[in-house]
Amino acid sequence: MKIAVTGANGFLGRYIVDELIKRNEDVRVIVRSDADLPFDTRKVQVMKGDFTRHEDALKFLTGCDALIHAAAVTAVNLIDSREYFRVNTEATRRLVELCDELQIDRLVYVSTVNTIGHGNKQLPAAENAPMKEPFSSSWYAQSKKKAETFVEAYSTKAHKHVIILHPAFLIGDRNRKSGSGKLIGMGYRKRNLYIPRGGKNFVDVRSVAYAACNALTRGSNGDHYILGGENLSFKSFFKKLRQVGNYRQNIYLLPDWLILLAGKAGDFLRFIHIPTELCSRNLKQLLVREYYQSDKAKNELAFPYIKIDKTLEGVLKN
Repeated sequence: MKIAVTGANGFLGRYIVDELIKRNEDVRVIVRSDADLPFDTRKVQVMKGDFTRHEDALKFLTGCDALIHAAAVTAVNLIDSREYFRVNTEATRRLVELCDELQIDRLVYVSTVNTIGHGNKQLPAAENAPMKEPFSSSWYAQSKKKAETFVEAYSTKAHKHVIILHPAFLIGDRNRKSGSGKLIGMGYRKRNLYIPRGGKNFVDVRSVAYAACNALTRGSNGDHYILGGENLSFKSFFKKLRQVGNYRQNIYLLPDWLILLAGKAGDFLRFIHIPTELCSRNLKQLLVREYYQSDKAKNELAFPYIKIDKTLEGVLKN
C-alpha cells in the first residue's frame, strides 16, 4: 500500500512518517522545502510542492492507495481567518475530491479535539459531545470542523475506509519552537511561575502517530476518535514537569481578570493590524479545563497509553 502523508515536516507528521517507516510501508510526502527533513529520506518518496495547489496535489496523490492528511495551519497569531479556511478547509475539500477522482479509498483525517465539546474531571467528554465555547469561536477549530463535513461526506461513498482523528494537546520531543515546546520552555526551571487556572488533555505524540497509522486499517468507516492522554490542570502539569526535572519552583495562579485584560489589549493590537498571540479568543481558552476520554480509540484503534511523566523525561533528556 502506497501511503501519502501531508504535514510530514510538522510535529505530528514527522512521527507519523517515522512510524510508517518502522512498518516498512511505501510512503510519499509533499513538502515545500526538502531541506533538513526530520526523517530518513532514503526510505520515503519526497515530492517538493504545495498540497493547496491543485496541480501539485494531483501529482502527489496519483498512484497512492491511502492518504493521512495531517497538515494544517495552527498558528495562533493570525489577525484574520482567511488562511485557516484556505488551508484547513478548502484545501482539505480539494484533497477529498482528488481522493474520489483517483479512487483512493482509505483516508485518515487529523482534526483537533477542540471540535468536540470538552468535559470535566468527573465526566470527561466522548466523541458525541457537541463543540462549544470558547473553541467554537476559534478560527482554527471552526476551519477544522468545516473540513470534517467534507471528510464525513466522502465516508458515505461505497467501499471507503475513512477515519477522523481528534488529537488532544501533543507532548513530545522535536517541538521546541511551538506548542508543547513553548509551554515546557515557559515553565522549565523558572523560580517563580505564573499560570492560568485552566488545563488540557496532554497526550504523547508517539501514541497519536501510532493510532493514525493503525487507522488506515482499523476503526469504523466514518467514525470519529479522540486521541487523548492525561487530563491535567496547568498547575498539575507544571508540578509534573518540576518533579521530572528535579528543581524547585513556586507556582502561582493568575487571576482571571488579568488574563482577560491581556486579551483585550491583544484585541486592540490586532485591530491596528499588529499580529500577536494575545487576544480574547485565545486567552479565554486558558481558563477552561479541556478534559476528554479516549476509550473508543483504545478499543478500536489499539491506541496506546504513555504516561506524561515518561514523555516529559524523554523531552528533558533531549
